[in-house]
Amino acid sequence: MKMKKVLMSLMVAFVGLFATSNATVLYTQDFQNGTLTGSGVGGTGVQSLAQFGYSVYNGANTAIESDGNGNYYGKAWNSYWWSTADSAINVQYGADAWGGGSALSTYGLLAGNTVTYGIDTKIADAVGAGGTLALTLRFFTADFGYFFPESTSVSLVGESTTDWTRHTLSAVIPVNAQIIQFGLFNQINNWSAGAAFIDNVQIAVTSPVPEPSVASLLAFGALGLVATRLRRRS
Repeated sequence: MKMKKVLMSLMVAFVGLFATSNATVLYTQDFQNGTLTGSGVGGTGVQSLAQFGYSVYNGANTAIESDGNGNYYGKAWNSYWWSTADSAINVQYGADAWGGGSALSTYGLLAGNTVTYGIDTKIADAVGAGGTLALTLRFFTADFGYFFPESTSVSLVGESTTDWTRHTLSAVIPVNAQIIQFGLFNQINNWSAGAAFIDNVQIAVTSPVPEPSVASLLAFGALGLVATRLRRRS
């Protein structure tokens, strides 16, 4: 009876070996603790998302807004500097060539690990013809000279202006990547509109689970040793 209990416990642990992954949340934000910098959909506040760890590329506009019921969220839109301008807001990890940031290993962002970017979005201003509005998960070298093909994105064009949509982007960190950006990219055409609200952002990294073949050998080897020892005692 004792042997059966021991074997059963080991089998439960064996199953758990495959069911458990080492996920670490690196960033989470619901914007509830910020300072309101806009009012309604017309709010303005350049770089106001910086307090939440966002960097602004090419003059993107950002703001913290509220629905009037105590719910706060971020907003981002293009700078409209010229007819084909593009801009972005990013939460970024990694060390750049100019001395900014820390190595990806500092955060556990190692090659072969999976990063996952979860975010709620709602269109604030519909994207004009020829414009682009997309969520991006991008990998670069330290000088941004190489854009890794493992990068991924999802378009927000045509999504709801009344309901929130949950998005999840995942990718495996490539070898030699030194910068990872999680962001919202906007490109306009003929100064067309295009803006989005964002909320409930989460960035996580997951390390690979053990290979089934290796795990099987370890688990069944342990079972065999226990069974042998219990027989000798009996």
